[in-house]
Amino acid sequence: MDKQTLDQVVKANIAEIAILHRVVFQDPNYFPPTIPSIVFESLPPILAEAVNQYETDEEKSIALLSSLTTLAAGLHDIEIPYRKKNYNCNLFQVIAGPPASNKGIALHSRVILDKVQHRLKKEYQIERAKYLKAMNDRKEKSNLNSLEEEESDKINIESESSSNNKYNDLEVSLTEPNPKHIILPSDISSASLVDLIEKNDGFGLIFDSEAQTILNTFKQDWGANLTSMLLKTFENEPLELARKSMKSMISIREPRFSVLLTGNPEHLFGLVKSITNGLYSRFCIYQTQKIGWMDMKQNENDKNYLKGYEKLSMLVDEINDSLTKGVGLEFEPSTNQIEAYNHFFGTIDGILTNQIDPNFSSVVKRMGVVSFRIAAILGTIRDKSHSNGRLTCKDEDFAIAISICCTLLQHSVYTFKTTTDTNSPINEFYNNLPDSFNRQQAMVVADSLGIKSRRMDTYLKELTGTKKIKKVTHGTYEKSTPATLQYVQFDPEEVDYQQNEPQISLGNDLLSDKIEAIESEFPESEFVEGDIAQIAKLQYPFLGEPKELEYNNEKSEHRNMDWVEDVYGCTPYTEEDLHQVLIRKGFKDHDIRVEQIKLALSKNKLECNSGYYFHSSPCF
Repeated sequence: MDKQTLDQVVKANIAEIAILHRVVFQDPNYFPPTIPSIVFESLPPILAEAVNQYETDEEKSIALLSSLTTLAAGLHDIEIPYRKKNYNCNLFQVIAGPPASNKGIALHSRVILDKVQHRLKKEYQIERAKYLKAMNDRKEKSNLNSLEEEESDKINIESESSSNNKYNDLEVSLTEPNPKHIILPSDISSASLVDLIEKNDGFGLIFDSEAQTILNTFKQDWGANLTSMLLKTFENEPLELARKSMKSMISIREPRFSVLLTGNPEHLFGLVKSITNGLYSRFCIYQTQKIGWMDMKQNENDKNYLKGYEKLSMLVDEINDSLTKGVGLEFEPSTNQIEAYNHFFGTIDGILTNQIDPNFSSVVKRMGVVSFRIAAILGTIRDKSHSNGRLTCKDEDFAIAISICCTLLQHSVYTFKTTTDTNSPINEFYNNLPDSFNRQQAMVVADSLGIKSRRMDTYLKELTGTKKIKKVTHGTYEKSTPATLQYVQFDPEEVDYQQNEPQISLGNDLLSDKIEAIESEFPESEFVEGDIAQIAKLQYPFLGEPKELEYNNEKSEHRNMDWVEDVYGCTPYTEEDLHQVLIRKGFKDHDIRVEQIKLALSKNKLECNSGYYFHSSPCF
């Protein structure tokens, strides 16, 4: 593949993302696409045999994504240089769909690790047999020495000292081997998981066909640290764990286990409940659609559906054994690939952070890491002979990785739309605005949605601050479209645009009435956003006092703390996350939501630590 063809692949995938916002938010029947057919035709032959046995692109997509994640667990010790750190090739994948939508295909990929697990078990049995023999020999020597000491009338101190040193050395060398399990359970405590990962030298695969299992673990006291472990493992950052019951601290320098989960769409919200939740950007998400009745008659291909996976299993075992013995690989993309990579993800970052949400930058950046990991996996199994420990990335594998990640980004956006509060008034207002509009046109949209003019002004200011729209001239606005996004620079680390602005309280009905009176008396176009509220405040300076919330009645609806039940005890929440929980429970007023959070803290139902909120009950 030449540079021109590679650039065409990148541009075609950018075009897919550029139109995403319009279709995903305006087409009620939209559903994200499957992985393109050209990808299945370009896979390494041994992987293509396992994937292309399925009939539809949906089935092939499930098979490919699950196989890549399983391969990642077996192909450890591949270094991927990325800026100022090195990554491994582990992946986090969740496949969600309604019942009986072929998600079970993902289970077939478990066969890929069968040979590795069989070899690990055999190696353990050999090591344990050696250990037991050495222990038995030591016991016999110890018994023999005891008899000699009883019969001896004279003890040679020097000889005794030498003998003790000999047995001390023997004790050091006699370490009981640990069994290794490459498939790890999801219903497990964080301490047990760290212990298993340590015995595995950092690698493995958490594989569960019911995502609800790991969600239940999150809710338990033994799953309290699991979220943190997943966050660190994706980045291959060290894991440490110490408990009073432990004699020493467990430390894993480079955890690199993978995670593959399948489940229903409703499970996604518990796993990636917010775009600011670190798990959202670390998990690759793929959703499937409901399918109709399928012919249950088996053909010859159906009877041999594991044949391709078994060939992969033998190859992975061979490579895994080689990597374990210290012959590691270092991933090396070409200069053209790096240029194409920067162009693709740099452009996508601008599009999605401006069209979808500023926080989507974290999803794009981690998807960039995923693309290198996928390319490394494909390159390893395409050609197992790599000279000097160098894994040179082929253009075909790089193009496949870009196309797969483009599809995954579309599914991530769709998940964001369907599992977050995208139907909030401000988003509904934004989605109904034309590409270019003035304030009078915005008022027409606001009136149709029942939004008052003062609230509309607040929305316009917020949308301008997040750069979803920009002010062209006074009273004239323009949405950020693909044509204008290339000129927009958004820094996700910049200070919130609202933090340094004076906040005007509009919580008093009398103030609201006064604003409406001023709006009817003067042409609105004479004032910039917020000026009318300022005038009302100057005329009646006490109108803007925050309204008092009555909590005297213990049965008041404001004292209803049932919403706290939706806060998972082991998951860190930002204040915005808590507001979203409250909104879903029917608390529409911002002031009441703030008071609810304060009340939950005062009653020890919530705890705040380093700016994050947690449910106070660890077993909740």
